[in-house]
Amino acid sequence: MERMKRSSRIVLLGALGAMSMPAVSAGLEEIIVTAQRRSENLQEVPISISAVTAQGLEHANITALADLPNLVSGLITTQGAGVFNLFLRGVGNPNQTPGNEASIAVYVDGMYYARLPPALFQLNNVERVEVLKGPQGTLFGRNASGGLIHIVTRTPGQETAIKAEVGYGNFDTYTGSLYVGGGLTENLAADVAVRVVGQQEGWGRDLLRDEEFGWEDSLAARAKFVYTPSDATTATLGVDYSKSETTIGLPARQFEGRPHGNFFPPLDVSYTPPENFWDARLNDDTRHKDWSVGATLKLEHELNIGTLVSVTGYRRFDDHFIQDADFSPQPFFQYDAPSEMTQTTQEFQLVSNESSPFQWQLGLFYMNYETDFSARFHGLVSEYALAGPPFFVPVPLADALTTINSNQDIDSYAAYVQTTFNLSDRTNLTTGLRYTKDKVEAEGVTRLQASNLTSLIPFFTNPQVLDVGAGEETFSKVTWRLALDHQFSDSVMGYVSYNRGFKAGVYNLIPVTGAPAEPEVIDAYEVGAKMELFDNRLRLNVSAFLYQIDDPQVQTFDGTSLILINAEEAESKGIEIEGEAVISSNLRANFSAVWMDAEYKSFKNAPTVVQNPPYGNIQSAGQTFDASGQDLPRAPEFTFTFGPTYTINGAAGTVDLSLNYNYNSGFIFDPSGIIENDAYGLLDARAVFSPAGNPNFRFAFWGKNLTEEKYILNTAENDSPGGFPVAPGAPRTYGVTFTYEL
Repeated sequence: MERMKRSSRIVLLGALGAMSMPAVSAGLEEIIVTAQRRSENLQEVPISISAVTAQGLEHANITALADLPNLVSGLITTQGAGVFNLFLRGVGNPNQTPGNEASIAVYVDGMYYARLPPALFQLNNVERVEVLKGPQGTLFGRNASGGLIHIVTRTPGQETAIKAEVGYGNFDTYTGSLYVGGGLTENLAADVAVRVVGQQEGWGRDLLRDEEFGWEDSLAARAKFVYTPSDATTATLGVDYSKSETTIGLPARQFEGRPHGNFFPPLDVSYTPPENFWDARLNDDTRHKDWSVGATLKLEHELNIGTLVSVTGYRRFDDHFIQDADFSPQPFFQYDAPSEMTQTTQEFQLVSNESSPFQWQLGLFYMNYETDFSARFHGLVSEYALAGPPFFVPVPLADALTTINSNQDIDSYAAYVQTTFNLSDRTNLTTGLRYTKDKVEAEGVTRLQASNLTSLIPFFTNPQVLDVGAGEETFSKVTWRLALDHQFSDSVMGYVSYNRGFKAGVYNLIPVTGAPAEPEVIDAYEVGAKMELFDNRLRLNVSAFLYQIDDPQVQTFDGTSLILINAEEAESKGIEIEGEAVISSNLRANFSAVWMDAEYKSFKNAPTVVQNPPYGNIQSAGQTFDASGQDLPRAPEFTFTFGPTYTINGAAGTVDLSLNYNYNSGFIFDPSGIIENDAYGLLDARAVFSPAGNPNFRFAFWGKNLTEEKYILNTAENDSPGGFPVAPGAPRTYGVTFTYEL
């Protein structure tokens, strides 16, 4: 069949975003993806997918997962306390709370990552990135209720490959990366990739402490070993390590136009944000440190009926979050919270041969994910004791120390099957089914100790147990996939699909609450078309989607801590267009756009706060409002990207000139809509010179956010005098990079 013949060609060149090509290129290159756990032509997979290769990432100057929205409309990535927060087509939740996982699952080489530390996702050895939109509840499944990002790293071969980069940018930023790969023996190949970022100056300053703010230092390393004892068997071992220390993404300044301050005598004072958007005024240290280590062993063996695959993984994430938690110059409250997370996974797959009368896959999946969390909350005002109802000491300046120790253990089991039947030479029916069962256990204890003005009262002098929490729940769900696709011609394919996905329930650990957040379930309906037009010089993919979301998980501040709760119903619908065009032998461009309407259909008891101008917010646990009809957080109505590249060939060498523009119509950060990003557009540019006679060398001059748009990267909801603190996004950055590649 024509479809099967085209799908069997594995060509890993070209992708959405791979813009600079030789002048003789007549059209677009074929894109091969593994969205259905087998190699297939992107244009023949009935899923809305954005795929970007290493070349595309380089030309768009994308060096980290956080930059992907520059090429993928509808994707929102923000950096929080040591993790990336991912939202896609209006679905997601800020997964920075310990023990929680993202609604947009992230896989690296088939291995699921429950935690997303930013340093680990510096993209310097990537073969391609696939962004799968909509629930992936069959083949991948683990909490992929809103979509999935699959990062495929480079696989070493017998030939020696070297790529080395050094760079320097403003804010006294040094970058360096190295990739080396090749054969060690006839049957063994290996590679290693390392990337370091050292930013000596911050985007702004902590004016009170006279220190840099908005900086990062990070190191990430990956190695891969590929052993092929026979033509039928391959063993791949991947190991990785990362560490970082940063103040980026940590809320530290007040959101303008909202009240902030303390109303406790004798420290009645309101706070105003510094004039410089990237500055802060804090009296306590604020930073985040983390490190991670992991290993993945993938075994593949070809049988007569198909390929048997085993993927075994282990990960450990440690982080330490220190925050001036009153977000002000006053010494009211400090947060100090180390945590440790360990993850073990095992997956078995049996994938049919291409010669099978129909395509099928069977799989089993297991994951254990354990979180150990401890925190110290130190404050002058004991109202900040985070345990149950606000604990108010009738002495306004009591020196209170609250400690929380909690643990959550998740055991997840799943079995799945997916089949694709060829109804005719041009029509295919895909069906999939998955059963998932999660057992979630949590326990924790909260203690309070106070001194100074309360030292004469024994109750406050000795540590007191304020709360002991424990719980155990089992969540199970059947998810599925139905898709029908038809090849109308060799260059036009249409499809319709219906998918169900879910994100499992999770306990709140700050502190452990009596009941967990319920699972989030999404029914997704989509119709789309994938086209290659004008002699393969235009690739155009369009889709329309409707998501009906039951029990969407929502992060909020309940007056004592960040927790996950459930709304009743939400809906997200929209239209998406994505493409790439070869305009001339020297000019090509990629583009994407999403129009979306995402709102709560029913959220009658949404949390809110009571503002207290000119001070901050009043402690108001239990204050609610009807958020039905309110926009979903981080769900902009319109996003748009455009990235042209022009190639100039001359006697001295070749110059590639690239622009990339990412427009966002703005969005709110929480159901109340009090904090929001106004519309903004980020303009990036890059010029690369490759000298004639030295094809291994490149010099790149680049700039990001050239118009220095001011936008918010992250927020912290606070039902307290701390008010509405935010973390600014990056200002204008620019620099130069030198690359040697063999």
